[in-house]
Amino acid sequence: MKVSYLLPFLISLILITTVKAQEESPEKEGMKLIYSSDWDWDWHCNCRKNTSSDKKDRLNYSHKNSNRYNYYYQNDGIDNEFDFFSQIGPNPAVYGFSPAIQAIHYNRVNGIFLGLDTEFDDFVHDFTYDYSLEIQALAGYSFGQEEWQYQFGIEKPIGRRLRIGADYHNVTTTDDYWRSGLTENTVSSLVAGYDYHDYYKSEGYSIYTSLRLFRSTYLGASYGSDTFNSQDAVTAYNIFGDGNIFRFNPAIDSNFDEIYQETVGFSLNINPKLYNITRNLSTNLEVRAEIGNLTKTANDFLFNKYIVQSKSVLRLDRSTFLRWRVMGGSITGLAPDFKQFALGGIGSMRATEYKSMQGNAMVLSNAELVFGKSSNLDMGFIDIDGFYITLFMDSGWTEFNNDLTTTNDALTAFSNFAFSELNHNAGIGIGSDLFRVEFAKPLSDKGGFSAFWIRLNPSF
Repeated sequence: MKVSYLLPFLISLILITTVKAQEESPEKEGMKLIYSSDWDWDWHCNCRKNTSSDKKDRLNYSHKNSNRYNYYYQNDGIDNEFDFFSQIGPNPAVYGFSPAIQAIHYNRVNGIFLGLDTEFDDFVHDFTYDYSLEIQALAGYSFGQEEWQYQFGIEKPIGRRLRIGADYHNVTTTDDYWRSGLTENTVSSLVAGYDYHDYYKSEGYSIYTSLRLFRSTYLGASYGSDTFNSQDAVTAYNIFGDGNIFRFNPAIDSNFDEIYQETVGFSLNINPKLYNITRNLSTNLEVRAEIGNLTKTANDFLFNKYIVQSKSVLRLDRSTFLRWRVMGGSITGLAPDFKQFALGGIGSMRATEYKSMQGNAMVLSNAELVFGKSSNLDMGFIDIDGFYITLFMDSGWTEFNNDLTTTNDALTAFSNFAFSELNHNAGIGIGSDLFRVEFAKPLSDKGGFSAFWIRLNPSF
């Protein structure tokens, strides 16, 4: 966000942070469509959590397993701390191919979106408890698109490790939630006029299954059938300043405004909650494959998309951490524009123009050294002990490799990669539980500019 909008934005931020925070749901990253509810399913015991005793159970569990399963770094931020807008959307471990949408949100395509979901209906909760089913539904009205949008899902746990489910949806959604959180983007769009997501319409269904192999290892598989449509930006309203909300919303492809696609998805996620592997080290691994090269379908595009990501946290002492995210991606065949990789801007290369690095091959590294510690909110106010300083470096590379369009070998994407080809940004940040400010500048001669950011979530 621009410096000229810093004061009014901070005033709005203070108002937000002085509202009493709701208790964080311990299973918010759990294996379900709605993962902000107090009745989340606990995959460790294959049962629902008892809200009244949950905090005590977590404390006892933490003490018994302090060496292996304790957290030394909290993933704070407005999307993690607040349940302003309950959410149906993808758990990256399993549901990475289902659309993400919130019951209440604002962006330049939907405008104001007001909806409800099953989190507010005790009858549904009782039904799901009695019949061992989980029903999730969300419906709302988009004032920008002047239409109703909805998503409905049902899941069935089988035994202690297996889960099957299906969903049907007709929503405006985005794939950019990994750059900035959905709640963060709503606040940024409405208050300061910075909408960092691109949107498209998704209508279709999916069926999926997930298997917990070990305590923190999950396998997922899904089949989806969707019709995607381009959406136009319809509003540029915001409270302070112009920001970038007037930016047009790109089409899903330069030659198509509607695409039909059937895909098969596979995922492997090891340690998704970043439990400590050793006393001072935590790491995870996520592998995802989106298989759209299905010749016996009516697909408009035949492509396969692969992403590998790892996040690690190394504890150097009681208040110093090294955090590192590494991503690599490859697309074989010919994919539509909105499925191509795009780096630059918020959440990726912080001193590079937004989505200025695009292609069918991608490498991204984000590393930061954190001095200080984060802490929980106390009655909705920021605890001074939660402030920290961070030094970071972003490194990225993208390329459109023509050889990938005629091969199914995903490793062809990296035939031209060299570390000397990486674009580098570096900077410094100051943060707390709910917000952080960052200053970044380019280190190489591959383009970029000095940038100042205000974030309500960690960068990764």
